[in-house]
Amino acid sequence: MLRKLGRDVIEALEKAGKEFADSMGDRSRLQAKRLREIVEETRRRDEILASRQRRPDRPRRHDAPDPATPSADGLDVPEVHRGRPAEFGDGDSVDYRNNFADDPDNADAAASSVIHHAVEQQVRRRYPGIDITPGQMHSSENLRGIPRDVNGPLHLSGIRRMWNQFYNHYDRIGRAPTSQELLDYATLIDDAFGDLFDPPIR
Repeated sequence: MLRKLGRDVIEALEKAGKEFADSMGDRSRLQAKRLREIVEETRRRDEILASRQRRPDRPRRHDAPDPATPSADGLDVPEVHRGRPAEFGDGDSVDYRNNFADDPDNADAAASSVIHHAVEQQVRRRYPGIDITPGQMHSSENLRGIPRDVNGPLHLSGIRRMWNQFYNHYDRIGRAPTSQELLDYATLIDDAFGDLFDPPIR
């Protein structure tokens, strides 16, 4: 089952990586390949898979839509995203720990999880002109729970390295990403690792 889970994630990331690479040009194809390698390496680590076996199954926060099923507005759901795309909320508070804990979906995870920003906080410092308010950055929609026992390999290694690839890419092409490009990339990370979050989002 774990092997199949790994294959499914790699296939989803290949689709997402292809779309991301196509939108960024040929130079990004190498980046998409590197992202797949990071995901494979992170998910191979014994602690990630062992943790996945130890954790009881929890209800999924957002069930993945069937790609063949039309959405409510009559448009087909894109195959790239296996669940809800990353988004910013419109929060008033900048206390992200309370924002995470106050979301009823996160009630069981708030005390035992490390809180991760899907679009990282540092983007406001890296790209001062970016149109993201503190309330949006710290809204519960932009927060993910990561179980403490997988924080090292998943959050501090796998996700960290993926964001580093993203920043390096925009440094090379000499421009800042848009808010939508940041959200698209956060969605790609959700597609890769969202089943390991607490609560799961894929």
